[in-house]
Parts: sequence; C-alpha cells; structure tokens
Amino acid sequence: MYQIDLRAISRLTEIQEFDNLVIKTAVDGSLIKLKDVGRAELGAQNYSSFLRFKGEEGVGIGILATPGSNLFNVARSVKNEMARLYQSFPPGMKYQVAFHTTTIVEGSLKEVIKTLLEAIALVILVILISLQDWCTTLIPVITIPLSLISTFAVVKVFNFSINTLAITMFGLTLGTGMVVDDAIIVVENISRLIQEKGIPPRQAASLAITELTGAVIATSLVLMAVFVPVAFFPGSTGQIYKQFALTIAFSIAISTFLALTLTPSLAALLLRQSPPPRGIVGFLLLV
Repeated sequence: MYQIDLRAISRLTEIQEFDNLVIKTAVDGSLIKLKDVGRAELGAQNYSSFLRFKGEEGVGIGILATPGSNLFNVARSVKNEMARLYQSFPPGMKYQVAFHTTTIVEGSLKEVIKTLLEAIALVILVILISLQDWCTTLIPVITIPLSLISTFAVVKVFNFSINTLAITMFGLTLGTGMVVDDAIIVVENISRLIQEKGIPPRQAASLAITELTGAVIATSLVLMAVFVPVAFFPGSTGQIYKQFALTIAFSIAISTFLALTLTPSLAALLLRQSPPPRGIVGFLLLV
C-alpha cells in the first residue's frame, strides 16, 4: 500500500498554466498539451459587448464594496491605488472615475447636517421666545449637543452602517426637538418655584425634581413605545427603519437622563431670583 500526497490547483491564472493543460494521453503514455496544438493568450471574458466612455473605446473596471465595509474608506483606497498605478501606465493611457456612489452619500450627509443645524437654531429660537430669558434658555440649549453627541456614541457602539447614516441623521434631526422637551419642563418649573415661592435655586431644583420625575419618565416611555416597535418590523422595511427608530429611542433616553440630572444642577447654579420677564402681551398693553 502506498500513500501519495497530491497538491491540486483549483483555478489557473497564468498563460503558461493553460499552455500546459493536458488534452490527451497517447497510447505510448506521452502527453499532448494545449500548446502542442494551439496557443493560449490573455483576452476579454466576453466579446459580445464593449465599453465606450465619452465617445472613445475603453476598459471598465467595477469595484464593489464587501458587506460591512466602509464605503468612504473603500473609495479612498481605490483612488489612492489608481493614482499609484497611473505612474506605471504606458504612454498615452489614462484613467478616469466615471461614477461612484460616495458622491451621492456625501451630498446626502451635507444636506442632512445642514437641516440638523437649522433645526437646532429653530429650537433655540422657540425656547427663547417661550421662556423669555437668556439664562433660563441656556440650560435646555446645553442639553442639545450633549444628547446628540451621546447618541452618536451609542450609534458607534451598535456599529450602524455609514451607508444608511442619512436615515440615522434624519432620526437625529427629528429628535432634536424631542431632546429638549424634558429639560424645558424641568427648568421652567424650577424657575416658577424660585419666582413664586421665593425659595433658593438649589431647594427649588430639588423640589421640582421631586414633582416631575414620574411625569418626565412616563412621557419618555410613551415616546419610546412609539418608535421602538418599528425596529422589529420584518423584511427590508424593518432593516431600513431599524436605525431610524433606535436612534430616536436612544436620544430620548439620554435626554431624559440629562433632564433629571444635569438640568437641575445647572439650574441650581445659574438661576437667580428676579422679577418675572415682561412678555409680549404685557408689552402690547403698555404701548
């Protein structure tokens, strides 16, 4: 009995390997190879079609990103590699990127970021008009970037794909107004207690949290109950809106935590007892 180890190559890649393909074995044991009856050469995979780019014949190479890869990193690596290979191209040969999807993704991100900044500005303006005090407005405004940055950290932990980040950013844009609701309620109640009862800011903050903790948590749970079930939708729809729903749910949870911790602390430090601001109605009456 003999044991012989064989090493087989599954796919041929070089012209010489095709030349040495055995076509037939003669009676005397000699081998007839492909190079004995013909020749092998490098050619196109398909001759039934051709590529024309800007009116001239060319060769097209398609680059597809693997699942889970970063589309921007893939595009950047391909561009750097083509710039390196261009140095060794024959004279007169050039290359040009005809189309890449990162342009669409970058444009979407820029528009969503612009919308996000506009939403933040409108929220700050509405808070200022409602509370009519810069010091009181500053407290809920501080919670906006903290909530959004914390939400981005959660998005990073859950490894949400950047290819669908536009949907995630849309969730952040929609959640911008939600992340300050709890903070506005808490700071407005603290300010009311300071003005009406004349108690110190620290005591007013403690009393306001005692009164509003249950209500703030209940409203946040109701909002999360609206969006969280969307993450469990089956099929492609569920996959598309999963990040959208979870992003809003995370931002609401973080804003609730900040409203019950950071907001009363800032109110105790920044708010002072002062005469109530003169509103728009009072101004019209005076006129």
